[in-house]
Parts: sequence; structure tokens; C-alpha cells
Amino acid sequence: MAYSATVVTDIRVGKHLYHNAAVTVTFEGDSKDVVEATDSHGSPIPSTFCQNPSATGWFYLLAKGTASVSVESKEQKLFARLQPGQVFVGLDQCNGGIGFGSFLGPNGLEPAYPLAFVLGTAAADAAAGSALSNPANMSGYAWSCLGYPPTGAGALNGNGFCTPPDNYPLQSDVGEIFFYLPYTEINADGSICCNHYGTLNFGTFSIRPRTGDERSGR
Repeated sequence: MAYSATVVTDIRVGKHLYHNAAVTVTFEGDSKDVVEATDSHGSPIPSTFCQNPSATGWFYLLAKGTASVSVESKEQKLFARLQPGQVFVGLDQCNGGIGFGSFLGPNGLEPAYPLAFVLGTAAADAAAGSALSNPANMSGYAWSCLGYPPTGAGALNGNGFCTPPDNYPLQSDVGEIFFYLPYTEINADGSICCNHYGTLNFGTFSIRPRTGDERSGR
């Protein structure tokens, strides 16, 4: 399958910052390799949010595959292949989120960085999803946030901010890549408002079968 997300945002490749660039992240992998998130003992990670107390599966990820990033800005085009083992496709059926997470940041696993979606049709499709195995097209509020959710939830503590990504680069064949979150709703104290609604950006996410002669991101 090919998993793809598109958003207009700020992104830095090496030392060059692209402002209001059209950015597409693509991940190609086999849906048979989708796994349920587990703890160090191999048990499903429990959720304190799901309404159904008997539900065991709620967060799924696909980490085996190839990832790429394409950028278009002011007639400039750039294509980058990410080094393996950094990015995964994530599906949160409980909280209604989908997109690309990473094994970066101060927490070691980030569900909403480099790019993930909540609310909109993304929430409904994620909640009713079938572990990333069926073709789909959806849209939602776009987050690129290390430390999501910024104001915390349940056992997750938040200070109202996303951790700046500058010390946590994604490595690619054209240099280090950093995703930013330029459009947010800000509280009077400067913190990001409202978790899910805190971003003012919007984007699309799709899942489709990959044809045999297709090349990542091209």
C-alpha cells in the first residue's frame, strides 16, 4: 500500500527553510506488516480513553517500508528519501487520529510528528478503520508536533507547547529535514490551545494500492 499525506506548511531541508510549501509525505509498505502497539512485555498498550472496556486494539503502526518527502515552493521542487527506521504510519482508532509518526524526540516515539491528522473525516475514518489495510481518502486538522498532545491527556503531561524540532532531524539523502507547525491557536499566555483544535492547518491523507511499477513519491 501507499500511504500519502499532503499539507501546506513550513519545512526546513538542511539550512533552507521553505515557507508555505506544498509538502507530501509518502510511505510504502505491506499492510500485512501492520502491528498493534505493545509494551515491553508484548502486551497491548491499554487506553484510558476508549469507551469499550473490552477493546484491546486501538493503536496500530506500520514501520516496515520506505518513506519519502516531496516539497514544492515558488517553482522549486525537491524530493527526499528518508533513511529507514525513522518514520511509521500510525492509526489511533480510539482517539481518531491517523498519519505519520516517528521514533524521534525526547519521548522516543511521536505519534504526530512529522505529520498526522485529527478531527474532520480523518477522525471518523480512523475510528472505523481496519488497521490501515483498506483504500481511503480523508482530511483533517494537521499536526507536526513533538510532544503531542501539547496540553496533555490522561497520563500524558503537557506544558502547552510542542517541542521545537530543531534538535531532532529526519535524516534523508538530501540532508536533515525538520517539520514546523506555523499556524496555531494561541492562548493569552502564549501556549497552544485545545489539543485537537490547536492547529489551524488542514491537510489530506490517503491509502491506496501501490502498483508494481510505481516509484516512491514520483
